[in-house]
Amino acid sequence: MSHVETTQLKTSFGPFRMVESDILHHWGVARQWIMPAIEHGEFTIPEDEVVQGLLNKQKFLVYGQQSALIWENAGFTIKTIHFPFCGGNLKEIQEASVILFDLARQSGFKRVHITGRRGWAKAFPGLKEYCTTYKMEL
Repeated sequence: MSHVETTQLKTSFGPFRMVESDILHHWGVARQWIMPAIEHGEFTIPEDEVVQGLLNKQKFLVYGQQSALIWENAGFTIKTIHFPFCGGNLKEIQEASVILFDLARQSGFKRVHITGRRGWAKAFPGLKEYCTTYKMEL
């Protein structure tokens, strides 16, 4: 999937863009949906690290009219696409995910990982919980 240049996918909400070029421009549009997801999560990372990952092609941005997702190759032996940050309109994300998962399958990915709270399992019934992360403040 990483070879696609700012391709537009069609959803009922309008176009959903897969971004590889002019990253800073597209980040400026999509950050309104991604930053709240990043700031809300337990694994908060600075915005500049997210942008650097996009510029270095370690992470990839897809966004629509009301939502955005960041994906990356998880680097496992079984080719796994990982969505560490998703934000915005859940219905748009669900609709776009059908297309994105199909594209991932066509690109040789065998598995999808989504980092999120337990509510994501309700939004994506095919997800199965496979690990739990614990934390302790020091």
